Amino acid sequence: AFVSLLYRYSGQEDILVGSPVANRNRQELEDIIGFFVNTLVLRTRLSDNLSFQALLTQVKQTCLEAYVHQDIPFEKLVEILNPERSLSHNPLFQVMFVFQNAPKEQLNLSDITLDWLDVDTATTKFDLTLIMEERGSQLVGTIEYSQDLFNKTTIQRFIGHLQTLLSEMVIAPQQMVATAKILSPIEEQQILHQWNATQSTCNLDRCIHELFEEQVTKTPDRVALELGGEHLTYRELNSRANQLAHYLRQLDVQPDEPVGLCVSRRFSGFVGLLGILKAGGAYVPLDPTYPPERLAFSIQDAKVRVLVTETDVVSPLPSLNYAMVDLERDRAYIAQQSVYNPVCSAKGENLAYIIYTSGSTGIPKGVAMQHQSLINLITWQIQNVTAPSSARTAQFASLSFDVSVQEIFSTWCGGGTLVLVSEETRRDGTALWRFLCDASIERFFAPYVVLQQLAEVAIERDRMPKNLQDFITAGEQLRITPAIARFFERLKHCTLWNHYGPTETHLATAYTLAGNPNEWGTFPPIGRPITNTQVYLLDRNQQLVPIGIPGEIYIAGTGLARGYYDCPELTAEKFLAHSFSQASQVIPATRWYRTGDVARYRSDGVLEYLGRIDNQVKIRGFRIELAEIEAALGQHPDVLEAVAIARTEPSENKRLIAYIVPKSNRVLTTQELRIYLKTKLPEYMVPSAFVMLETLPLTPSGKVDRRVLPAPDRSSFENNYVAPETSTEVVLADIWSEVLHLPQVSIHDNFFDLGGHSLLATQLLSRINQIFSSEISLQQLFMNATIAELEVVLANQLGSQNKVDEIAETFLEVNNLTPEEIEIMLEQIGHE
Repeated sequence: AFVSLLYRYSGQEDILVGSPVANRNRQELEDIIGFFVNTLVLRTRLSDNLSFQALLTQVKQTCLEAYVHQDIPFEKLVEILNPERSLSHNPLFQVMFVFQNAPKEQLNLSDITLDWLDVDTATTKFDLTLIMEERGSQLVGTIEYSQDLFNKTTIQRFIGHLQTLLSEMVIAPQQMVATAKILSPIEEQQILHQWNATQSTCNLDRCIHELFEEQVTKTPDRVALELGGEHLTYRELNSRANQLAHYLRQLDVQPDEPVGLCVSRRFSGFVGLLGILKAGGAYVPLDPTYPPERLAFSIQDAKVRVLVTETDVVSPLPSLNYAMVDLERDRAYIAQQSVYNPVCSAKGENLAYIIYTSGSTGIPKGVAMQHQSLINLITWQIQNVTAPSSARTAQFASLSFDVSVQEIFSTWCGGGTLVLVSEETRRDGTALWRFLCDASIERFFAPYVVLQQLAEVAIERDRMPKNLQDFITAGEQLRITPAIARFFERLKHCTLWNHYGPTETHLATAYTLAGNPNEWGTFPPIGRPITNTQVYLLDRNQQLVPIGIPGEIYIAGTGLARGYYDCPELTAEKFLAHSFSQASQVIPATRWYRTGDVARYRSDGVLEYLGRIDNQVKIRGFRIELAEIEAALGQHPDVLEAVAIARTEPSENKRLIAYIVPKSNRVLTTQELRIYLKTKLPEYMVPSAFVMLETLPLTPSGKVDRRVLPAPDRSSFENNYVAPETSTEVVLADIWSEVLHLPQVSIHDNFFDLGGHSLLATQLLSRINQIFSSEISLQQLFMNATIAELEVVLANQLGSQNKVDEIAETFLEVNNLTPEEIEIMLEQIGHE
């Protein structure tokens, strides 16, 4: 039973347990007291899905075979096996089982009577020790545990689960260990009922655009959309969307029909989105920055018959068989349509959008989300914000990401103003901070990395976005850094929300961070399920895990997507039959979604996110399946094998690294592979470094051993190195090396080809502009992305190359001085 519980708690199929053995050659006194000098190391394998009876037979056989070698000292065993040593745990095993069956009778010696005395040593030699002892007809147990790893409450739960498991063994010895019940009825009640009691009345038989239309009647003249100095009122936005909807109806757009939407970040794009929904269709966002090959796949996979776009984004679109509605070219025809709301036959169960995400099979997959899921989400969002419903919300996310739905409709369905963020501002951390301050933004959705950049800029510039009342972060694990803590210390009126939810369920849980930011902890929890949503933590056999034990997140309820569009096999693999649908009796649900994310319950029911069970990663808020990168690389004619990983840098930033085994006698360059991948994958999925290997390292089982893949060196980023020569080049190269965490940088290296992105670019420009008192913008860096090119930009801004070099020389000189030398120099300069 003890081994069974360790298996259920740890998820490991091989359990190593120590068991002390009494040396029978010692004198009688030592024998009776139980003076242990040797230890058996017992391995139990549970990989064959054993029954209790089969497991007991296996353990018995293991013990009998081990007793043959009981005279070998434990120290000798460790010496021979020579396991990897660590100060954090004991070698070989960390769990001990002791069974005391020696009689504990009073011992009478000459003139001395010895009685047994229980002694609390206040120490433990192992992480966990279970001592069982025969006392008459009873078995009495004692547990020793390391207080560095466990608390008393956890151990008490452990004892309860062990007792439950013992009862299960007695009642049904043929039952499988993996599926035996370990939770008490009270614990099951807590997880299935109390922590998932999120039911709330909500009219789900409507479409999301109908909520918008209701708001139009309430606030027709309020500003709905704003960009720069231009704006659209609710009435104007609704009228233009209605005209497009009527035009699309003439093209016979029907409910559940995918309609492509490839637009830029301006008013017409949001008119297009709303118009498609009002016509009854489901919009399929197509990012014009994506490679044509990827756009073509999405269009063909979704069977897009009608595509809404704009004249200036038509060029990247592939020439396929679809009817194109150009919002600029066809403006005159669209304007002739009715401005009144069309009669839409779509209902809550019909599709609202199909968003394509990275696929674990190497092929993108389209998540098909229905209106009723969005109705539930937006209703919850409007009810759970600090800012008023009429707040000014920044529209930051791309339409290709589900967070944009939250931004758009939680604003429009609450009577707020959606303030569009230009593409240039989105890429520039300093410009984004200035935008939040100057545009009086009250609510902002952004991933953790954007929050970190904004916090750093705001503290450095000593100016806070004072109107900001809600900051909602999602997309990747939130980490509270010193900069973020200081940021919210100064923004006492602003609430930080931590949201969790994969694209397949949109938002599933939420957590509000309150109180002193310095007490939030490094990794805040992801909270509790939102309205009409259930969250379960299960082990590999879909059994509920206890509090504190890691389990995979399964999500059920109204928020689930219909599945993957036109992909029944993958849908059946991820959207499974709900095992506890009858037992929970909280929210009727017939299926749940298996996320691949791992979390654990705190004692109060709040969830803590722990990571993934597969190779999916989150980088800068983007969801990336490494298998898709590997599949794309595998299509290159000169690539034999390819593996991709996400490596965490010293700065705690993640970087995509690809490892390539070229075909025999083939030479591949970093530049060649990067150019090739850009034709197949979005920019954010292109690795920043490519490491060439003769062979991939393998585990004993023949799988790629990702843990021993070497860190990329300078040659992994670029092949030709030109050293900096001028003082300015030296300073710029030092800044680049520091920001990118590279040992050296060539003056002709492209910042973005080395793994730089817009958020790192913000750091880079902040340091350059601070040193040179310059005003280089992010757009200028995109156009002049090498050190050699940027040096010319500096010279033009400051008037001459000599002036730039003079500043650089002074910086280098001062930078090499000791604090004492700087103090002397400042005294000599005086007020000058």
